[in-house]
Amino acid sequence: MGENALMTKIVISVVIAFAFLVWVLLTDYEATRTTQLPLMLMTVVAIGVALFNGALIYNRINKPNK
Repeated sequence: MGENALMTKIVISVVIAFAFLVWVLLTDYEATRTTQLPLMLMTVVAIGVALFNGALIYNRINKPNK
């Protein structure tokens, strides 16, 4: 059951990252040049954090520290 809970965390992280990416792209579509850079940087950071958390959780599942 613990592994399933961790798996759902991974799925949620990925879904949030992709939802944020879609939101940024839709917002960016009508945005000006000055607002595009911070939005894209925020997207890259959000996806990076989600992937990093997913990697940490994945390592915990495959290599428990017990």
